Amino acid sequence: MSLISRFSVLLTCALCLPGVSRLSAAENPFTGRWALTLPNERAGWLGIEEGNGQFKGSILWAGGSVLPVDSVVATSDELILKRLSVAKKKDSTGKEQEEKITETITGRLRGGILALTTVKTKADGKPFGQAEFSGRRIPPIPPVPDLAKVTFGKPVALFNGKDLA
Repeated sequence: MSLISRFSVLLTCALCLPGVSRLSAAENPFTGRWALTLPNERAGWLGIEEGNGQFKGSILWAGGSVLPVDSVVATSDELILKRLSVAKKKDSTGKEQEEKITETITGRLRGGILALTTVKTKADGKPFGQAEFSGRRIPPIPPVPDLAKVTFGKPVALFNGKDLA
């Protein structure tokens, strides 16, 4: 069978099997794990997953714990994350007030770099706390090795039974 004939057969199979063509189309460039370089050169982490047609995200912002983000929108060219929080502060009378804050993180791929911006807004819609940062994709974790295939060499005596010589 010639190379052209083999290619034709493969192409026909790929077009006839909808699952095969959907797999590559369903891949979103933002899914996966990202090492973030945050403002002031701090380190962070971002994870984006897709399941059942929905995106989920988690973020580690410089320290603390990995926390879920409240919403994720991922198109073929833009990633939008929203984080909601409540800040407590005292008013002029000393009474503690809660202020709702929405952080919107927007990202675009530029080559292999994820260019991100963050903007926080108060409940009144006024923006504050804007910053730019970046991310690089973390390679996939390799598969678990098959330990049944491991071969060991000759044992090495580390202790002579008497002293540390």
